[in-house]
Amino acid sequence: MKPLETIGAIPVVCSPHTYTEYSGFTYNASTQTLSVVNVSSTAVSFTSFAGANHDHQSVNGGGVLNAAAIGSGTIATARLGSGSASAATFLRGDQTWATPPGGSSANVGTTTVNFGSFPGCSDTSVSVTGQAGILAGSVVNAWIYPSSTADHTADEHIVETIQVYAGNIVAGVGFTIYARNTSQLNEPLSSGGVTGFRPAAGTVYGEPNASVGGKGTRIYGSWSVAWQWS
Repeated sequence: MKPLETIGAIPVVCSPHTYTEYSGFTYNASTQTLSVVNVSSTAVSFTSFAGANHDHQSVNGGGVLNAAAIGSGTIATARLGSGSASAATFLRGDQTWATPPGGSSANVGTTTVNFGSFPGCSDTSVSVTGQAGILAGSVVNAWIYPSSTADHTADEHIVETIQVYAGNIVAGVGFTIYARNTSQLNEPLSSGGVTGFRPAAGTVYGEPNASVGGKGTRIYGSWSVAWQWS
């Protein structure tokens, strides 16, 4: 007969590979596991887990972690998707943090383009920087903004023939706004004389003196422009 031993206060009978407990417990010596067999109970309680070890098996090994089991704390945004998570981004279906297509309040602004002092020039540009989130493939829009400057009223902004567009995007930095006067208005050439208000622009056929008038492509002063990118 095998010697009698106890696990806690439970008597067991020793065998070469297992301890078989009379009350329904089986101990497997090769795997060092204790199993409950043929026991019916409405509740099982343990007073201590001291010295117990438990490893969460990875998904590759067959383990499963139910999301409902996460009862507190937060999951790091880096574990949810690639890219930079911030108040101006959202998590797309492909698990990428991205800026909403419509842009955000940080992606709009105003500035001015300056054609110089009178009589000015036909085109100019201004650089917009400080756009850390802009990408090489971002779309930038720019337009004349009817807000008065030191040189021109808001009404002048509405009627003037200025074309504005943006380009030359530098990722993480900004872009350039270009402006040019598209006026195709032609004023009749006339002799300058002592009452001419502008410098001579050409010569009237048959007139020995310089003249004023002709096509006006130059514009002067600063003008307000607005921009937005997404």
